[in-house]
Amino acid sequence: MKTLNEKLTFLRKQWKKEKNYDKPSIPEILKLNKEYRKINPNKYPYNQAIKDFINQEYKISEENQDILATEIYLSQQDIKKEIKNQEIKEMQKEGFNQFLFDKSIQIIEKAIQENKKIQIKGIISSDWLNNSINQVYKPMHINNIYGLQKPHARKSYYNPIHFIDCYYKLV
Repeated sequence: MKTLNEKLTFLRKQWKKEKNYDKPSIPEILKLNKEYRKINPNKYPYNQAIKDFINQEYKISEENQDILATEIYLSQQDIKKEIKNQEIKEMQKEGFNQFLFDKSIQIIEKAIQENKKIQIKGIISSDWLNNSINQVYKPMHINNIYGLQKPHARKSYYNPIHFIDCYYKLV
């Protein structure tokens, strides 16, 4: 069985050939990242703090410090993906689906056809401000413009591009 230092040496050699920030981290680093988060639940998991935590336990060699930092970065991305997938599952249990901009026209058309409104949970973005929302909107389609209006609005509407990280349910 290879030690963590040996695995990082192998990864360092691979990394010189091909850099790939989309790959998952190695399971050992992911496990240590989660362990750090469990031990320090009230601290933000900065990459450097996780690196120091790993170095205390495993005494990683100096030449492997850069690849260790890269693997920590990749493990942070893996954890973000796990959290996002968990959030999606929880929202689906409540009956919500992801509101994606590229699918927004189909969602709005479906709501118009079924004569329903759209409940949105998530974040709406304007020029310099992001707001958390949980509101019901009426779908709107005028002159090839699709949007969502507040229930009593007549003219103003929200363009679906402003809805980021949102979930919807037809009501």
